This record gives sequence, C-alpha cells and structure tokens, in this order.
Amino acid sequence: MSWTVDDEIKAKNGFLLKYVARSAEEKIYLQRHFNILMVVLMPGYPEQNCAFNVNYSTKQIIQKEFNEGIK
Repeated sequence: MSWTVDDEIKAKNGFLLKYVARSAEEKIYLQRHFNILMVVLMPGYPEQNCAFNVNYSTKQIIQKEFNEGIK
C-alpha cells in the first residue's frame, strides 16, 4: 500500500470534521483550510506526508530557501 495525496486529504477531512469541529461554523472554517500546500514525502515505508504542519508562510520560507539554493 502506498501513500497518495487523495488518501491524505480524505483522512484529514474525516478526522477534523469528526473529532475537532464542534459546530457548523467550525466545520465551514476547517473545510476552507483543508488544501494541502505542499507534499513532502519521507524516505521510509510506507510513504508518509510529513508536511502536514506546513502553513502558507512556512511554504513561502521553504520555497525562498530552495530558490536561494538553486542560485
């Protein structure tokens, strides 16, 4: 069995809506922020997305550092 982005999204959606959201407003708020910003796979088995804590500002910093490294 291998990791896929679709599986990660389904698992994240199900967990947050079932265990975290307490009201309809919280569910709507969480659904707006479900988008995976970037995928970072670890070199182990099974493959896992380790970027679940990457938010928009962290993504910007990582991309800036990647671009600096390419120069």
